[in-house]
Amino acid sequence: MHLIYAAYATQLERPWEQELIIDDRQIESYLGLKKRTDWTRQEKLAIIEEIAQQPCKITTFVSYPTQGKIKGFTLEEGTLWHILGKRYQYQENLFGEKELIGISFIVKPGLWAKYFLNEEGWKDAIAHRQQSFLSKTILESIMGIWQHHEGAARLMMWLLFKTQFDQNSLLLVHTLMEV
Repeated sequence: MHLIYAAYATQLERPWEQELIIDDRQIESYLGLKKRTDWTRQEKLAIIEEIAQQPCKITTFVSYPTQGKIKGFTLEEGTLWHILGKRYQYQENLFGEKELIGISFIVKPGLWAKYFLNEEGWKDAIAHRQQSFLSKTILESIMGIWQHHEGAARLMMWLLFKTQFDQNSLLLVHTLMEV
């Protein structure tokens, strides 16, 4: 979910000050839950609501040293993401009872975004920036296997970041993927 939120946040001009909205259908698509025909809509919504909140329970403390022209900084402990609100959509069923049919989440990045998702700050040498790409296809592949092969999904994510941050490891990653 952190990667999904971050992908949306990078589309904002000032993500540390702005909110993003993501709904259950988008999350369901990214996580591959559409394929789960053994779950009812309400079960899927309950799982999506639980999963959407997980990155908001992670706390961070950042102490970043000076690197090159970028000055070091320290951020006190805070949450990675904040869910500022939820919007529930209901529909009446045949018995006149309200039934939950959708959820939208209003999410805001923590203070870390000012230093890591700040292109303007990077130009002014007050923020760090490292670009990488996580294609929707790779994300869908990872999410398609995580429910049954959690270890393989974790390994795929590790390999993805290993190749993004250490270009010298491409041969190792290629060999490991073959194995």
